[in-house]
Amino acid sequence: MNFAFSALLIFLLILPGIIFRYSYRKGSWNSPVVFSTLPEDITQGIIWSIPIHCIWIHLSQYPFQQKINLKALFIFLTGQNFFVSKKPDTDYLYQAVKNSIESIDRHPEYILLYFFSIYISAWGLGYLSHEVVRFMRLDIQFKYLRFNNEWYYLFSGQQRAIDRNDKDKDNDNNQYKKLSKGEIKIIVDEIDFVQISVLMVVDKEIYEYKGVLNNYFFNDKGELDRLILGTVTIINERTQNIIKKEKGHVIIKYADIQTINIKYCNIDQNTYKINILN
Repeated sequence: MNFAFSALLIFLLILPGIIFRYSYRKGSWNSPVVFSTLPEDITQGIIWSIPIHCIWIHLSQYPFQQKINLKALFIFLTGQNFFVSKKPDTDYLYQAVKNSIESIDRHPEYILLYFFSIYISAWGLGYLSHEVVRFMRLDIQFKYLRFNNEWYYLFSGQQRAIDRNDKDKDNDNNQYKKLSKGEIKIIVDEIDFVQISVLMVVDKEIYEYKGVLNNYFFNDKGELDRLILGTVTIINERTQNIIKKEKGHVIIKYADIQTINIKYCNIDQNTYKINILN
């Protein structure tokens, strides 16, 4: 068989795993997904494609009324000459390949529908898995379910729950105690706003920009690009003098930031005093 065609078919077979993994990592977040290395993405695609295909092969038998011949598919991918005997007319594997090719000629719409449906389902399953993990707060409770989106955890205040979850121990058995979904919600909801302090060099002077985080954006590579701060106070680090107070929005490019400090704040409803949360 033509090598290019075999490579294309193999890619189509592992594509459901790649789609599932991308959809799972993306979910409903606006931030772009940071891709891993090509070998890792292919390996993960193969790992996730196997169970997806197993499920879909089983389910597809009912609407199609056709049973997929996996042995014929294997020969179709690797080359039939390795398995065909000198008398191909009596060889079962040869007949299986022949029958599969004839089946494609008879029902190409089944093949197209199988791949189309498995790609759509892989996307939906990945998205649903993402939402379930996020809704149940499983990514905060378990490190191996945590997404590669550190800035989201930091800016949303969920990093505070992660730190608490990863450090708290049960004194009775000296083991780490996982926070419940309710406890995580209490810790996150306790935060009224996030205060950001950044140091930047302007005209050879170091200035501190301190304000309330309103929003943040990423570039096409998935890297933090800029911060939108409100109620900003600008302080000269050398003299500690307040240079200016901005009531509107201040856009700060992440590339210009020397250091960044994040504080989670709570407003006392009785005294209206701002408390810095640990």
